[in-house]
Amino acid sequence: MRGEQLSGCQYGIPKMPIQTVLNRAPPPTTSIIFPSCWIDGAWQETSKAGGMGWIIKTAAGEVLCRGSSNRSHVCSALMAEALALREALKKAQELNLQSLQVFSDSQVLVSTLDAGMDLNEIAGVLQDVKSLATLFCPLSVVFIPRVENSQADTLAKSSLSRLLNVV
Repeated sequence: MRGEQLSGCQYGIPKMPIQTVLNRAPPPTTSIIFPSCWIDGAWQETSKAGGMGWIIKTAAGEVLCRGSSNRSHVCSALMAEALALREALKKAQELNLQSLQVFSDSQVLVSTLDAGMDLNEIAGVLQDVKSLATLFCPLSVVFIPRVENSQADTLAKSSLSRLLNVV
């Protein structure tokens, strides 16, 4: 497992990396020892609209919250995924969570975090994510197959649909 020194702990506790795991399904619920967050983004190229969805659960798998948002002027599907991550981390902060496992079906987003790359396309949002990551100790981001992310996917697509029906 590779990680990058992006996140840290508050109050002088040593920094912990964002850990990323590629090409693996999430561990069984019994091995999830931190709260978990499932994120997804939906995007429509013709309208440049994006929908974001997230579900935050306790380590025991109980839903703490479900959320979604949407916005116009989203440049890509990757940007929608990054925005979903940022919104989910903000919500986890509001819930006063101290550690978090994030599951995403965006291999590009997970790989970007793993490599410590700054993609121009999502650079500003990545800076926000890196800043928010310092609030969690530890924070891991795990790639999962799309079929394992259906609840967050439904939230993101529904949010996008609401925006498109209003515009």
